Amino acid sequence: MAIVVQFLPKKVRECFLDLGSFSEDKKIPLDVLINMWVEIHVVDEEEAFAILVELADKNLLTLVKDARVGDLYSIYHDISVIQHDVLRDLTIHMTNHGEINERKQIIMSRREIELPREWERNAGKPFCAQIISIHTGEMKKMDWLTMDLPKAEVLIIKFFATTYFLPPFIHNMPRLRALIVINHHSQNATLRNLSIRSNNINL
Repeated sequence: MAIVVQFLPKKVRECFLDLGSFSEDKKIPLDVLINMWVEIHVVDEEEAFAILVELADKNLLTLVKDARVGDLYSIYHDISVIQHDVLRDLTIHMTNHGEINERKQIIMSRREIELPREWERNAGKPFCAQIISIHTGEMKKMDWLTMDLPKAEVLIIKFFATTYFLPPFIHNMPRLRALIVINHHSQNATLRNLSIRSNNINL
């Protein structure tokens, strides 16, 4: 499967690698994915959807429709995307090369109780990543690191908790264009520090 990915057109391959930022075997709303690709890959919605269909045709993702609708390609809100665990492991393997501060994507591959030690050890200098993906349980203000993320355009936060404090380092993300927050808990969550969004002119 890695060979198939290597021979994809550059933009299609980049979009495929973005999928590793989401949890495996969990539904990703199609409109969330389309909007993210439009923001960071300089494509319009039609091209982004064509990329999605190409990846599905090559079995690199699965399109799932809402059982309540008929036509698979009716509207974005009726469709979700799923990437299975083996393919997600492949995307992470292909993106986790080189020094963490120089990577295009920084991904927590699975849920942890705190941020990775590797992030903490390298927090003294800027991270160059375009996409940051975090997966934790409950986070309080004191649990966050101070991180400089001058090139980050997408922040994906996945958590399993009923209370969650959004990271203060959003202040240090001047190019942030998409903030995606996903609660995997069965109960609704209370988000803290929501005012930090108003400080970013691109959101």
